Parts: sequence; C-alpha cells; structure tokens
Amino acid sequence: MAQQKPFFSVVIPIYNKGPHIARSINSVLPHTFQDIELIIVNDASTDNSLEEVAKFSGPRISLYHREKPGPGDYAARNLGIEKAKAEWIAFLDADDEWMPRHLESYFEFIDTHADINMFGCGWLYEQKGIISTDRYYNAHKQKGNHVLNIVQYLKNFARPGYYFPHTSTACIRKHLLKEAGGFPEGIMQRGGDLDTWLRCALLARQVGWSSHIGGIYHKDSVNMVTQTATACPKIIKSRTEMILINVDSPAERNLLKQIHNGRIISCFKSQIMKNTKFPIHKFLFFESNPLRFVFWSAISLFPETLIIKLTRIRKAFRTLFC
Repeated sequence: MAQQKPFFSVVIPIYNKGPHIARSINSVLPHTFQDIELIIVNDASTDNSLEEVAKFSGPRISLYHREKPGPGDYAARNLGIEKAKAEWIAFLDADDEWMPRHLESYFEFIDTHADINMFGCGWLYEQKGIISTDRYYNAHKQKGNHVLNIVQYLKNFARPGYYFPHTSTACIRKHLLKEAGGFPEGIMQRGGDLDTWLRCALLARQVGWSSHIGGIYHKDSVNMVTQTATACPKIIKSRTEMILINVDSPAERNLLKQIHNGRIISCFKSQIMKNTKFPIHKFLFFESNPLRFVFWSAISLFPETLIIKLTRIRKAFRTLFC
C-alpha cells in the first residue's frame, strides 16, 4: 500500500549547529499540525550536530547527508526539496524555531487560497535577549491575511526590512521552487535566499501573507552565514541582470533595480564595517533612482573611518526612533 503524502515537507539544513538543532526540531515535532515529514540534511557537519539529531527518531524523520558543505546551506536545501514528498515545502534553519501553530495557520490560509503558490508571515528577531518584530508585520498586521500581486510584493521588497518570506518561515509549493531553479548553490555565499524568493515571486505573480507570527530568528547563533560570509556585489549584479532578461514590465524592471540597489548598498555598508569597500557606482543601477546613485557614489569617496562613524550614527538613530 502506497504511503500517503504528507501535507508539508519541513526542510532543515544543518552545518555545525550542535548547540541549536534540538531547539529547532523540538519546535517542529510537537507542532499543532502533524501531517508533516521532517527532512534533515546534514551538510557535512564536523561538530556534534549529528549526535544531537540522533536523539530524535520516528517515521516522520528522514536524515540525508552531503559529503561537502555548501555555502549558505543552498545545496542542502536543494537536496531537501528533491527528497520532499509533500506538495508544500516549509523551511526552517537549524538555529531558529517555530511557533506552535505556524503550520496550522498556513494550512488554514492555503485551504481558502488554492491559487497561491508562495506564502510568508510575520517573524520575531531575538538578539541578546531582546525580541523585536519584523517591519512588514508591524505595518500590515491589522489587514489580517492578504494576497499581494507581483508589483505590490516588489514595492514592499524594495523597502528596508519589509521583505518576506523570511527563510525560516517560508512556505512554497515544490513545483514553483523547482521551476524557479531552487537555491543558487555553488554561485553565491550570501544573499541566495532573497535571490530565490524574487525568482519564485516573479513566476508565481502573487504572494500570500499570513498574519500570524511564525517563528523566531535567533541572531546570536553560532556559525551564522551573516557573520562568516560576505556578499559579492559582482555576483549580485550578474544575478539581477539574469532575472531582468525575463521581465518585460517596465514597472517590475524598475522595482527589481531598486531592490538590487538596496542590496548593493547593504553589502557596501557591511564591507565598510570590516574596513573594506568597493566602487559602489559600478554595481548600482542609475536609472532606478539617480539621486540615490549620486549620493552613494559620493559617500564611497569619503574616508572609511568617516563612513563607519556615519553608519553607526544612522543605525543608532533608527534603533532609537523605529
């Protein structure tokens, strides 16, 4: 007798997350929605991650191994997608956790919106014991569950902190992920999640947002990509140009360029804080926002120490008033 397909396949990639993986698994298995399979992909961990995973067993859990770790867990996620039995795939990073009703909330939304292939929701940030809510949730929670067309989605994606889904709360149909090409394994070390969501959204043409808080993104975890990897502006530019080839709408092209410029500026700030910088004007699109192009091109000419001071002042100001 053929085994019935689960409604959700939950994919957790692991690379040296021994201190955190039990927390992630424990947030999935006793979940209020039980029609799931849990796919754990060991990305050639060298710490005690596998020992922690071995403490969990059951017919719903599958463990797969890769021989060589891939940057950003992208290859591990792609393997999880390949092995998934369910139509819907939900992602969770090994150092994050879900709220108890996360999948149940998605199931209820999916049940009434069969035409939607991609969903996001609200999430929490936790750092040094301080918890905050993502900006899109803060701005739109009163709307309840809602659907954005592609232009609405891209407009929000272009705003700092307004993008969704967050990787640990993303829920996407398997066929859409496959059609979009999956995660960019072997191409980039950082920024591949955003790259993937954009490609998926452009194919889906609409994105659902569930008004529940789905998970907690822990920013003080060990071995985080955001701490160990650096985004490459050249790769980001080439990926954006590749996406633009298949986009005919002037409005969508302009929004994608705005999103790209925001990513490049974020990359520039990050590298400045590490006492390196690059000629930012070579990687920005001028036509999407000429004033922003001129401003950041001029800023890049300042001494690094001055840029660092200005960046810290701006960050402190936003923390205080946002």
